[in-house]
Amino acid sequence: LQDEEKVPGIGIVADEFEDNVTEGEPYPTVGLSENFITIPAAEKKGGIIGVTKEALIADRTGLLIDRMRTLGNALGIRKEKSIIDVVIGAVNPYSYKNEARLTYGDGATAGQALGFINEATPALINYTDVQEIAEVYYAILEQDTNEPLSHAPTTVICTGQLSWTASAVFTDVQVRLGDITAVPAIQSIGTNRIPDKFKAAIATNEYITQRLLLANGGPGGIAAADRDAANAYWFMGNPQMAFVWKEIWPLTVIEEPTNATVSFEQDIVLRFKASYKGVAGVKNPRFMIRSDGTA
Repeated sequence: LQDEEKVPGIGIVADEFEDNVTEGEPYPTVGLSENFITIPAAEKKGGIIGVTKEALIADRTGLLIDRMRTLGNALGIRKEKSIIDVVIGAVNPYSYKNEARLTYGDGATAGQALGFINEATPALINYTDVQEIAEVYYAILEQDTNEPLSHAPTTVICTGQLSWTASAVFTDVQVRLGDITAVPAIQSIGTNRIPDKFKAAIATNEYITQRLLLANGGPGGIAAADRDAANAYWFMGNPQMAFVWKEIWPLTVIEEPTNATVSFEQDIVLRFKASYKGVAGVKNPRFMIRSDGTA
């Protein structure tokens, strides 16, 4: 589990059931399709922070130990950002049948030959943009059955700035449409036009904008030269189906027992260690659509 891991999969092709079984005749033999993905090797991250007796005595703020205890929080931020990089496509660990591919692409460009399109351009403004992403989502076929995706989108991922718009688009109870400047004015009032099936949960994170800016112009195909461009990005799909976190052990913070050897030899009277071992991977990029919000 700690090393690079191949996750096997076997699928039954639905179209093999097209032929009618004649009375008294044996059922036909159905074939299986072999496939596998590769999850990267788990990474061990962490560190130790300690304080000497002299530093502890010299501390006038009384905050030294409290700041040391934030070691786990700092490591947690690092873990969070590594997951975000995979979700947004800044890091691309997807490998299908030993062929490395970008997580998002147009299905044709070199390095993006996924066999499907999971990249779009609509800006998130109203329900029509969600409708366009839904059409991209359901145009993708399952890799084994060649049927539309069986799991509906559950989540919209966006930057904190775009989450204000996303909240309005997905949760507004009343919607007014029309041209009130026309003569006569035309306006219709109705309920939220997004079907219940597509009223996805909104997930946001304060680090998404920063990670998009850092990934600008990189191999993941992200074009976010400034904050406005980064904040226009949004993602819609089923992250539980698209991504995986392989965990060997969770983020753990340990305080060293008192009277340890370093205390006796070096007057280091307090130490904390934070660590985790795991890695983010891509299970099936079919289940997540990325839009750069440029159209």
